[in-house]
Amino acid sequence: MAIKRKNTMSGSLSKKGKELDVDKLKEQVKNLHSKPEKAEKLTKDEKERIIRLSIDAPESVYWEMKKRVLHDRLTVKKYVLKLIRKDLGME
Repeated sequence: MAIKRKNTMSGSLSKKGKELDVDKLKEQVKNLHSKPEKAEKLTKDEKERIIRLSIDAPESVYWEMKKRVLHDRLTVKKYVLKLIRKDLGME
């Protein structure tokens, strides 16, 4: 059995003799296209804002890194952060 939804955009469109509620439709479109505010991501240890990092790597380096990650049972993120911290003397 289908569930009837209330306050949907289709509910604002005209149906058999009902007038179109333009203001209600505009509000629903605005809500549909607005992005919710993102909360800052915090790690348990660092308690600071996270910044995304992406790199392009040669395929040979990528596959060797993946082998190491699998061998050490780490995630790529943990592996890269470990290398960066070690290089910067932050361990």
